[in-house]
Amino acid sequence: YQRRVRGVLTTLQHYYILNLTELNMMSQTLKQYQTKQSIQRDLQETRKKEIQDLSARLNTLLVDKMNCKIEGAYVNQKRLQSHTRQLQYNSANLQKTIRTVAKIVRQFQ
Repeated sequence: YQRRVRGVLTTLQHYYILNLTELNMMSQTLKQYQTKQSIQRDLQETRKKEIQDLSARLNTLLVDKMNCKIEGAYVNQKRLQSHTRQLQYNSANLQKTIRTVAKIVRQFQ
């Protein structure tokens, strides 16, 4: 679009349709427009980068939090397994003791 406008301005200048003052005003307006567009593009690019950075940080935080919870669940599972083994061992010993006591009691009868 900007190239077309420049081309039209050049063409008009060649045919002397516009006087020099009008041409300078139009050229100045085009430069202002281009400057504003450039500022807007830069601002948009900056915002895009900020959003990407924030998104990456949020993603990292969420993954870290999830990993922490998974690690906690794994530790709890291992602890439960350990307690279960200890309970089974104690239960087996109690059964042996009860059998031994019952055997001794029967021998006294």
